[in-house]
Amino acid sequence: MEAIESVLFGIEPITAIVVGIGAILLAPAIGAVTSMIGKQDEETDTESTENPVTQTFNSAGDTAKGFAKDAMVWGMDVVENIQTTFAETSESFQDFVAEAKAEYETKKAERQAADATTQPRAVEIVD
Repeated sequence: MEAIESVLFGIEPITAIVVGIGAILLAPAIGAVTSMIGKQDEETDTESTENPVTQTFNSAGDTAKGFAKDAMVWGMDVVENIQTTFAETSESFQDFVAEAKAEYETKKAERQAADATTQPRAVEIVD
């Protein structure tokens, strides 16, 4: 039960989702900026050393990808746990309904058996 509460009401999962979504949204932008800076460096400089800005964007892009991947793994784990919980709850509810139906059928059969053994009585109506 604590797992469900932490998923539904905890701040950490919400923070992880926001960070993951942000990383997913920023990764393409960081990659585009990195490739543009890299092309400019290649045109202006023929040396093999990278520009510090390019290194920073490459590092940020790798970090964003890591966050995005971690967020996806966490999300898949949460979905799997929720599916398992709902499956168990559904099974318990179906068992509960089956027990109630069996009890209802038993009582119904007992009433029908009692009605079958009862002989009709003659009733005299007096004016």
